[in-house]
Order: sequence, then structure tokens, then C-alpha cells
Amino acid sequence: ATAAILLAAFQNYGLQPGPLLFQTQTTLVWGLIASMYIGNVLLLILNLPLIGLWVKVLKIPRPQLYAGILVFATLGAYSLHQSVVDLVTLYVFGLLGFVMRRWGFPAFALFMLVLPALPVPDFWITQSNYIGLYAMVSLGLVLLTGVSGLTSFGQAAFVGIGAYTAAYLATATAVSPWLTLFVGLALAIAAALVVGMITLRMSGHYLPLATIAWALVLYYSMGNMEALGKYDGLLGIPTLKAFGFDLGTGRGLHPLIWAIALLAALAVTHLLDSRPGRAIRSLKSGSMMAEAMGISTFRYKLTVFVIAAILAAISGWLFAHFQRTVNPTPFSLAKGIEYLFMAVLGGVGHVWGAFLGSAVVRVIEDQLQVLLPQLIGTSGNFEVIVFGVVLVVVLKYAPDGLWTFAGRFVPGSGAERIEVAGKIFARFREVTHCYERRPEGRWPYTLYAMIHGNTR
Repeated sequence: ATAAILLAAFQNYGLQPGPLLFQTQTTLVWGLIASMYIGNVLLLILNLPLIGLWVKVLKIPRPQLYAGILVFATLGAYSLHQSVVDLVTLYVFGLLGFVMRRWGFPAFALFMLVLPALPVPDFWITQSNYIGLYAMVSLGLVLLTGVSGLTSFGQAAFVGIGAYTAAYLATATAVSPWLTLFVGLALAIAAALVVGMITLRMSGHYLPLATIAWALVLYYSMGNMEALGKYDGLLGIPTLKAFGFDLGTGRGLHPLIWAIALLAALAVTHLLDSRPGRAIRSLKSGSMMAEAMGISTFRYKLTVFVIAAILAAISGWLFAHFQRTVNPTPFSLAKGIEYLFMAVLGGVGHVWGAFLGSAVVRVIEDQLQVLLPQLIGTSGNFEVIVFGVVLVVVLKYAPDGLWTFAGRFVPGSGAERIEVAGKIFARFREVTHCYERRPEGRWPYTLYAMIHGNTR
């Protein structure tokens, strides 16, 4: 099957790889990976499990794997007479993979900030902008749903508040776009406080239903207000300017979007590691134990709700100046469900799962919108059906999201820390098992019981 895929991929482009390519199984894996680079992104995604299987079976070391990918992808690109831009982009991503293993977040942050200066097509810069915007909203849902256990379908409405505030003030009153950010944040905080005080005292299925209700209220309010252009929206929103430079709507805006997104991720990470963060984590397991420990569960729920609204409003502000036009469609209930899907797919309990889920959904959605109508022979939003099936599969076989798998390859990630802690505790049990039946007054037994209870 692997050989057939490989031959079909090469023959599709009129290439004759020759018998030397198939002398060993290792070169067969290299050829398969190269054929997927020569093909398209969707083919690569669909065949990733096959690559993983071959790498696992043949026990190929990672350095050889990376080297093989670069060599064969370079040969494939050269054979197809592709541009130098493709080769430079390929090697940049290969170098990024090596650096990420050592320095992790600083390397990723630096790469995303300098990405517009690299010879990357404008299409992928635009995709990266959308991923950063979506990740901010999903980050709020990680706090709200994954950590606090509060399901919300209405985050898109807060994105709309930030976007419409920026659009209206910039077009009707000619206020500086940077001032509209603070006005939008104030309105989003006020709306979150009002809605949160009413709905966050609910529990069970009543809370998600309430979020659907106020999401619909805000959506139809935006679409029926004359001052906001009704369903046609507002046009002619000015671009952002910083220190006399026009950031525009593409490469210039990219560093700002990702700087805010990465700072938000760091802030959320430090929040969850703090004392209030531990109180927020306790909300998911119920309010009885938290209240018994002196934690005001309603106050922390409202705090998390407001933080999620702030992140969504900032995303909306950037979205308005990125698109330079707003209308109610991107802030509908369907978009709110899509934001929740991104968080769940990436890992609703992991900060970086928001970024992973946003990237996967954005890239695959764009590919499916082109591929599915060609396969089916008619136009339509068929990608929604595919995402529905994917969500069911993920909830069944990976309820913690894709980050549980991707996080293993990131140094210092939560998955790595949990694995190390598990090994330490297993060794501790091995050493102290002989003390388990001793009286509680003996310190080894007391220490063991304390660690065993906390871990459990």
C-alpha cells in the first residue's frame, strides 16, 4: 500500500524515481514523506498516521527522520522546478523543529514574530493571522470550559462587541483606533458582568442554554441596529498605525496579532499556576468542596467569564482592523460553536491546545472547502459534516484533545511534567512499599499516605 501511494504520487507529476528508491524500507519511508510534500497539505494530514506507523515499526531515529524529510523534499521540489521560496520555507520549518525541541516557547514566539519577513506567501500570512485571532477566543474558552467547567456557546458575541465598537467609533467619530480598544473592552466587561450575574448561578444544562440565548440576542441586536448598518455591516474601517507606520491588513499586522496572542497565553499560564488559578481549577470538580475551603465560587466564575470576554473583545478589535469591514455573520451562534470546537479539538484543558485547535480547524477547513465540492460535484458547506464526525471521534478516542499527543514533543509541556511526576511517584512507592502497614505515627508511612492521597 505504501509503495502504491508513493508510485502514484510520483507518477502523477511525471517522475520516474527508479528502483534504487525502493532498496530499503527506510528509503521507502523517506519517499512517502517526500511524495506528500510534493502533493498537498491535506494529503499530508491524511497520511500522517501511516508515516507514524512506519517510523514506529522501523524504529527510525529522529535525526535521521528529519534529515530524510529535508533531503527528499528538496529533491522533490527541485524535480518539480519549484521556486526558491518553497525551499527556503521548507528549511526554515525544519530548523524550527530542531530549535523547538531545545528552546520551546521563545523559539516559537520569535518565529511567529519574524514570519512576515520570511519569503512566505501572503496566503499563509493571512491564515496565520486568522489562527492568532481564533486562538485568543479559544484561550478564553480553555479557561471557561476546560479549567472551570463552564460551557459557553456565546463567545462570538463578545468578539462582535469588540469588533463593532472599533468599527463604529473609527468610522462615525474618527476616534483613534487605539482608543477604541479600551472602549470595546469596557463594553465587553460590562456585558460580561451583566450576563454573568444572571446566568452563572445556573448549573447543569441550563447554563449552556442561557449562553445560546444571549448569543442570539446580541447577534440579532447587531443585525437590526440602523447605526451599525444592520446585516450589511460597516465598511471603510481604517488600518492601525503605530509610530507613524501603517500596519496594513497582512504582514504588518501579523506581529501585533501574535504578540498579543502569545502574551495572553503566558498570562493565562501564570494565572493557572497562581493561588487564584488553583481556586479556579477547583470549580470544575463542583462547588461544595471549594466553598468548604472558603472559596467564593461565584466570584471566581464571574472573574473567569470576564477574562474570557476580554480576550474575545481584543480578538474582535483586531479582526475589525484586519478585515476593514464588519457584519453580524462572523459573530453568530454558529461561529461560537466553532470556537468551542477549536478548543475541544486542540485540548480544552490545555493552554496551548487553543493554538493547536485553531490552526488545525483553520487549515483543514480551507482545504475542505476546495476539495469536497470537487469530490461531491456540488457546492455546499460540507466541511461542517466532516467537523461533526471529527468531533465525535475526538471525544470518543481523545477526550483531552490533540495537545495530549503533540505536547509530548514540546519541552516543558504539561504532558511531560505529568509523565515525570508519575515516574517519581512510582519510584517512591517502590521504595516505601514496606512501610504501608506500619502505624500512622511513623513518618515514612505518613509521608507516603500524603503523597498517595495528593496524587490520587
